[in-house]
Amino acid sequence: MRSSSPSNFPLIVSSRAPGKIILSGEQFVVLGAPAVAMAVNLYSKIEVRPSPSGRIEVAGDIPLHLVGDADKGSLVGENRELLEPLRLAASATLDHLGTG
Repeated sequence: MRSSSPSNFPLIVSSRAPGKIILSGEQFVVLGAPAVAMAVNLYSKIEVRPSPSGRIEVAGDIPLHLVGDADKGSLVGENRELLEPLRLAASATLDHLGTG
């Protein structure tokens, strides 16, 4: 019988996926209808490796510099330009649909 201790699993497995925004139809997707979505240049990353304790441990590495000031409900000032492409895409979509 093989031991399942962490030393038997020396590999580190990692992956990443782009974030996305749904410009229109977010709730439609739940019903199987189409939506307008696009990837953004922010990624979710995961890395799995053996734990010295043998337990499953979960840790997050959230880029807090991209998170807004929750108390004031605003974006961190120096990062506003990161969201400008999203604002432009949403504005163009609304203009095309005649609702902007």
